[in-house]
Amino acid sequence: MIPAALREFESRYRQVVEATPMGVHIYRLDGEGRLVLEGANPAADAALGLDHRERVGRALEEAFPGLAGTGVPDQLRRVCEVGEPWQAEELAYRDGRTQGYFELHAFRTAPGEMVVMFRDVSGRRQAEDAVRRSEERFRQLVESTQDWVWEVDRRGRYTYCSPQCERLLGYRPAELLGHTPFERMPVREARRVRVLFGRLASERKSVVAVPNVNVRRDGRVVVLETSGVPFFDSDGELVGYRGIDRDVTERHWAQESIRRLNAELEERVRMRTAQLQLAYEDLESFNYSVSHDLRAPLRAIDGFSLAVLEDSGERLDDAARGYLERVRAATRRMGVLIDDLLALSRMTRQEMRLEPVDLSAMAREIGAELGRSGGGTQVDLRVQPGLVSRADPRLVRLALTNLLGNAWKFTARRAEPRVEFSRRADGAYLIRDNGAGFDMGYAHRLFAPFQRLHSAEEFPGTGIGLAIVQRAVHRHGGRIWAEASPGEGATFFFTLVRADGEPPREAQP
Repeated sequence: MIPAALREFESRYRQVVEATPMGVHIYRLDGEGRLVLEGANPAADAALGLDHRERVGRALEEAFPGLAGTGVPDQLRRVCEVGEPWQAEELAYRDGRTQGYFELHAFRTAPGEMVVMFRDVSGRRQAEDAVRRSEERFRQLVESTQDWVWEVDRRGRYTYCSPQCERLLGYRPAELLGHTPFERMPVREARRVRVLFGRLASERKSVVAVPNVNVRRDGRVVVLETSGVPFFDSDGELVGYRGIDRDVTERHWAQESIRRLNAELEERVRMRTAQLQLAYEDLESFNYSVSHDLRAPLRAIDGFSLAVLEDSGERLDDAARGYLERVRAATRRMGVLIDDLLALSRMTRQEMRLEPVDLSAMAREIGAELGRSGGGTQVDLRVQPGLVSRADPRLVRLALTNLLGNAWKFTARRAEPRVEFSRRADGAYLIRDNGAGFDMGYAHRLFAPFQRLHSAEEFPGTGIGLAIVQRAVHRHGGRIWAEASPGEGATFFFTLVRADGEPPREAQP
């Protein structure tokens, strides 16, 4: 019965050894003290990449020459002789055919006999090496950056601090672990940042470039900019935040200085605006006085002159009647001048109302009006079709009326007067005539009030029209300039706002 039971036990033992996923080597200690390989299971051959039958009967050092010269054979002989188990978590092995890292467990099964169980852990070793390399790269990156890298738990207590914290705050990493950033902030700042962090943590949101005031160990104040992201455990619960702090003290105070300067500038602008408002009110009062107080005497002069001509004209000689007519003409010119001055003063105060304006149609309308009032002068007006701009209709009509009126006036003595209104490829509008022109040496005087380049006897006018045009163009954010030659006509260029409300910067004189 005993031999049968023993055979059954050995059969089951062999089945277990054959089936186990770990490699198994069976050794026997011979009379010379050598550990001789007796057998192995398939998992052992698979792990080592060899057929154990080629090495059965050989001593340990001969069967596995990679162990020769190491302490492993002595450890295994001790297991076999004394019966004390031994294990190695990561044993490096290399020979001509096999190499890798192995986890090994050795124990005695009977006097002079032992079993060595092992498995290949090279993959784990490679993974651990990869993790170590990654951690080393991370450590080098963290320590080389100028920013302070940190990690806090969900209550805001530091669980990791990179060495840069000592440069930024004067504290070593170990001194900050277990503490919160709020402990180094002024009371009001700590309260503000704590509330902000609590809200972000409850909403599981990132911290994005949050400036905060801190007090260094030496008492100096620094401003840090904090950014961080939440991280979670396998159950999705918030563990804490990881992020960086950056010293933005200089930038912060520079921005504070800019804000203070802006506030001072806004206050100055407000005061200046109030002063201008008072000035505008005074100007309105002045305009009223001009309109009312000056017009009344002019009307009286003109009316009495007319009365003298009508009642006593037959008793006056030709020279006297001529004088009275000149007085009346002067009063009319004075009235026109007053109207122009009032129009010029209103240009800066009237509210802008931008809308699409058909400049081509407007120019043709103004040309028709000038033709009817031009004393029979027929001008060849050429208007480019489809000229539409976003502008204030009243101001742009005033500008076109003055520009086209000038072109009409200065071409009146031409046999074939011609005026053109068009737009260049760069967006600048132009009004070109073949009239009297002017000397470009005096071009700087064109848009100043009362600055005339021709005498009133030669070409009548008040000298205000181009000043009105310039102010209307400037109100649109545009610019105006001219080119001319004496006797060869003149061209006036101007720009208006684009559809997006910006002046066409590409237009150049």
